[in-house]
Amino acid sequence: TEAQQYFVAPDGDDQGTGSREAPWRTVAQALSVARAGDTVFLRAGTYNEQIFLRASGEPGRPLTLRNAPGEKVWLEGRDQKLTCGIIINNKHHIVIEGFYMRKYGATAGGAISINGGSDIIVQKIFYDGRSPNYTPPPLYARMTSRLTVRNCFYTRGFHGLIFHQCPDLEVANCVAYITQIGAIGVYNRPGQKANLHHNLLFDGTLQKVRIPPFRVSYLEPITENYNCIYPRIPAEQKFFIQPSRLADNSPNDKAFTLPEYEKLIGRKSTSFCANPDVPALPEMISFRDMEDWSARWQSLGKEHQELEYKKISATAFAPFEAADFFPRNPACQKAADGQPIGLDPEAWK
Repeated sequence: TEAQQYFVAPDGDDQGTGSREAPWRTVAQALSVARAGDTVFLRAGTYNEQIFLRASGEPGRPLTLRNAPGEKVWLEGRDQKLTCGIIINNKHHIVIEGFYMRKYGATAGGAISINGGSDIIVQKIFYDGRSPNYTPPPLYARMTSRLTVRNCFYTRGFHGLIFHQCPDLEVANCVAYITQIGAIGVYNRPGQKANLHHNLLFDGTLQKVRIPPFRVSYLEPITENYNCIYPRIPAEQKFFIQPSRLADNSPNDKAFTLPEYEKLIGRKSTSFCANPDVPALPEMISFRDMEDWSARWQSLGKEHQELEYKKISATAFAPFEAADFFPRNPACQKAADGQPIGLDPEAWK
C-alpha cells in the first residue's frame, strides 16, 4: 500500500482526518492507524502522553515517528509522574527522530524504552534530565538487534544510555553531558557486536569522578573509535572503561585507563581525552589529581549546579540547545577520519 503521512498537533482533534489541515490531537490516535512505510509528524508544541508504538515497519518501509521538519516538539513526563515517554516493545523497522524530552521521573528504565525487536533507529533526540530530583536514563534497550542511536544529546539522567544484549548495536555522534553514573553501558554477550564511535562524553557529576564513561560486560564485542572524553582529572588518571568480565571470563571489578585498555586490546585506540570547548561550558570544574578531588569536591556543589547545569532557581534551569554543545576544539570538530565528534551540526540544522 502507498505510504501515508499523518499529523498530530496540540490543538488538533482526534475526530479529524490526521491530515496537515486537520491534525489529530493525540499521538495514540495516529499510531493506532499508522503502518509500515507511514510517517507520523508531530507539530510544534508539548505532548504529555506516554507513547506506545503499535505496529512495525518492513524492510525498506520503516514506520517513522518524528517532529514536523523545522518544528520544536517537546515530549514531557507530567512533572515526573511518567517514568518514560516512548515505549517500543517487540517492534521492527522503526525510526524515532527529532524530539526534545524532559520532566520524567524515577531512576530505572529510560525516557525511551525499547524491549526486543530489531532494526530501530533513534536519532536527533535531545534529552534534558536536569531536575532537583532523580531522572531516568535517556534510553534503555534490551534484546534489540540492529539498534542505531545517533546524534542524540542527554544530560543528568541517573545513568547514560543502557543496552542489554543488543547485537549489532551502533552508538554514534552522541553527547553525554554530565550524567550521574557513566555515559554508555553495553552489557552484551561475546559475539553481540557493538560499535561506539564519534561520541563526546563529559565526565559525570562531581562525586562520580571514579566512574568510567564506558561500562561493559565484555571487551570482546566492543569496537570504539574517535570518542572524545572530557575528564575532570588528568587524562592519565581517568578511568576509560570497566568490563564486568575479562577475556578468560573471570569476574572483574577494576576499571582501566585508556593506556591500560589499549594494552588489554593490543592496539592503539583512536579515542582521546580533551576539552571540546563547547559554548555551554568552555571549561569544566576540574582537579589536579584524586587527592585534590577528595579535598574539594564536596565544597563545589553550588558552582557545579550553577556553572555546569545552569541552575537558576530551586527548580528551574536555563535552557539548553543543541548548538550549545557543538565543539569549538578543532580536534573534535573533525576527527582524523573527517567525521565530526559529538552532534553533527549538519544534522541539527
